[in-house]
Amino acid sequence: MAMDYLWLSDKLQGDYKEVFEKAEIFIGVKNITGDEADEMMMDLLDLLLSAQNAGKPVQKIVGTDTGTFCADFFSGY
Repeated sequence: MAMDYLWLSDKLQGDYKEVFEKAEIFIGVKNITGDEADEMMMDLLDLLLSAQNAGKPVQKIVGTDTGTFCADFFSGY
């Protein structure tokens, strides 16, 4: 899983990568670890890669506040 995570996260570009990196910081600050953190981040990675590949602007997914997006996204777990 770690190799997939690193390989896939390297495929993110620009704003998509920035959102993903902020999400990594968010779960670190919230002290979310282990399998739960891995599942959350892989789900986010899938969402962002799909949007990027479809040419969908990251703001359509995240909105204007990445912190609020992260709080909402990760609260669903």
